[in-house]
Amino acid sequence: MSTSVRPRPSPLNSPRSSPCPSPRSSPRFSRKHLRSPTVKKRMMPIVLVHGGAATIPPDKQPLKIEGVKRAVNKGYDVLLSPEGTALDAVEAAVKVMEDDPVFNAGFGSSLTINGEVEMDAIIMEGTRMRAGAVGAVTEVASPVSLSRKIMEQ
Repeated sequence: MSTSVRPRPSPLNSPRSSPCPSPRSSPRFSRKHLRSPTVKKRMMPIVLVHGGAATIPPDKQPLKIEGVKRAVNKGYDVLLSPEGTALDAVEAAVKVMEDDPVFNAGFGSSLTINGEVEMDAIIMEGTRMRAGAVGAVTEVASPVSLSRKIMEQ
């Protein structure tokens, strides 16, 4: 008994050949559509902040919620400023969380088994396909800002 295996389509003829195809390779992508004045008027930017995945004790829940709101508001303010970019907004939102001891980030980072703070951060920018990251850094006020500096150099 033989079975036939269908060959995988080539990237040249199928935008779905990659598990994460670029939107530009999609047949539905149209720069003309993005430039439409109607679309620009209806589009509203959003800032989405994830405050962590650990179980939050009931007494800390209001602090976490307020911290996430502050991070979202800071990111949104930066995004709506005339010179603000999405990258600036992401960095600003994460820095709010790094400065808040309620979050396991920056100032509020959990200690290692040796009782020390080690922090990781990554920041990515999709337009030019760039990324910067740090791992197990110590004595850094803002790991996300250091990651951005690495990305930009």
